[in-house]
Parts: sequence; structure tokens; C-alpha cells
Amino acid sequence: MPATVTQLATYLYTITVQIFLQQCPLSLLTDYTSSCTITTASQTNYDFIIIGGGTSGLVLANRLSYNSAIKVLVVEAGMPPSNYSEMPMEYQHLNFPVSAHDWNFKTQPGDYCNGYPDGCVFHQGRGIGGSSLISNMIQYEGNSVDFDRWNISLWNWSILSQELLKINLLNGSTATNGYMEVSYPHSTSELINKTTEAFANLTLPLHMLQGSRMGYYEVPAYVKSGRRFSVAKGYLAPIITRSNLCVLYNTRATKINIDFQTKLAKSVEVKNSSNAVFTMQTTREVILSAGTINSPKLLMLSGIGPMDDLLAKGLPVMVPLEGVGKKPT
Repeated sequence: MPATVTQLATYLYTITVQIFLQQCPLSLLTDYTSSCTITTASQTNYDFIIIGGGTSGLVLANRLSYNSAIKVLVVEAGMPPSNYSEMPMEYQHLNFPVSAHDWNFKTQPGDYCNGYPDGCVFHQGRGIGGSSLISNMIQYEGNSVDFDRWNISLWNWSILSQELLKINLLNGSTATNGYMEVSYPHSTSELINKTTEAFANLTLPLHMLQGSRMGYYEVPAYVKSGRRFSVAKGYLAPIITRSNLCVLYNTRATKINIDFQTKLAKSVEVKNSSNAVFTMQTTREVILSAGTINSPKLLMLSGIGPMDDLLAKGLPVMVPLEGVGKKPT
């Protein structure tokens, strides 16, 4: 499909901003430098190997490495956030037309993709922090009814809402010990003021927070001091110097080696930017948090998945599991 004028203009704008940032980089960028290297990591036995340094991967890395006796390795295919991702208003350009912060997946052609017969872009963040590098940063906790209708005792709203309060730190408040900085834009837009008045006239509640089903509010965002506050800033940056934590960037996991008899993961094969292959050993667990596409892909490359699909690709069948790679949403 030919590029539209809007697409070309957006592309030129994106390139211009990137060139500007290369010449005038933002100061005081967060340091994500890890003290380990891929060579030293390959010579170490880790208790836990986490594949994917996105939201869930970094939360687990933070919590597991809290115990200094536990060695944790994070394998991330992308790099630390760039200057460009620091700018909140640039989120809409971070994945156009091709971004280093996005895996740039595209769906197969069909009539199921928002009316795009040739397929559409399936955005997924690539880099330390995962999709929190390219999201619109809006903080919204969801509808309490959705949680309660699952009818799972430990996932009902009364319990989950208390856990959610532990995540966020509102405007630097010391009232909670949250990891993620949340702030309000406090816009002076006349349009927003008029819209707020209109909602008030309809007697809708002021805050659509804490699980309420209807209402309006000024949208809180994961922004601090005018910059994006990614999961990497909240969960990794404060602990990056832990001696029992190793984070490998630009390193892609290619296979999980599984013991055929015990069916337990024993090591992970990875490739660095030079396509050199290394094997990382684990004494306890491999945690797979590589995202909606890459997680089932790596499972299948490791011999876990639908038997017919594995055999068709000449892959060994370690664990036949029909659900792998099906219904990603």
C-alpha cells in the first residue's frame, strides 16, 4: 500500500527529531549499565534465568534478586531506552514506520484486523522496559466488575485493588512505597475545562479510579519531571548495581534446553549482536516473559507445542502441548 502524505510527513518528522537528539542528547539519562558481560554470564550458574526484560520480567528480576543469595540473569533482545523514548508526546511516533523500540510485527492478511485486508501492525515493545517504552503512559486500573466476574478468590477487586496501590507512587508522595511514578498533566486547555463542566452537569462522578464503572477524571500518566517513567526506571534502575543480578542487552534467547527425562529446563541458548552462541546454565528455573509472540515461538523452538506443528518444522517434541501459539488475545 503506497505511503500517504500523512505517513511521509510523520516519517520525516520522526527522522528530524532523532537527528536532533543525536546532536543534542538529553542530559541525566537513567543508567542501566550492568556489570556483567555475556562471557562472564556464560561461566556462571544462575538460580533464575528470565527471558525478556519487559514489565513482568523486570518485576520478577527486582523481587527475586532482593535475596542476595539468589543469582538472577535477565536476557533482553533489545537495548536500554533511547533519548527519543524519554519524550512523552513522542509515543505516537515510536513505532512508525519502523522503530528500534518495537518488534514491528505484522499480522497475516485477513478480514479480522480492524478492516485492514493486508494485515495490521501488532505493536510490542523491544528493549529493557518492554512495551512501557512505547505505550501512551496512561495509568488506568480497569473496571472492578471485570475482575469480579472471573470468580477467582485471590483475583477479586477487593484484594487486587490493594495490591495495585503498592505499585504506584503518586506525585512523589511518601504515602506509599510504589515503584512507578504517576503524575497528572494539569492541562489548562479550554476544551478540557468545558468537557469537564459538561460531565459535571451530567452528575457523573469526578474520578473514574479504583474500579468505578462510570465517570471522568484528569488522566494520570507514568511521567516524572516531563519524561516517560517506564518499568525499567521503576523496577530495574534502582537495583541495577546488585551483585547477584546480571542483565544482558542485545542478546536473544534462541532455545531452552530441556531434560528429556525430567522435563525440566536446564539451560538457555542465546545469541549476541555478533551472532555468537552462548549457553546460560540454571540451577532452578527459566522464566519465560518474552511477550505474546516471542514466548510461544521460543517454546516451540524448544520442543514445546502442538506435535503436528513441531514435526512439520523438524523440531524435536519434548512436551506436546496443543495450546501453545493459539489464541494470543
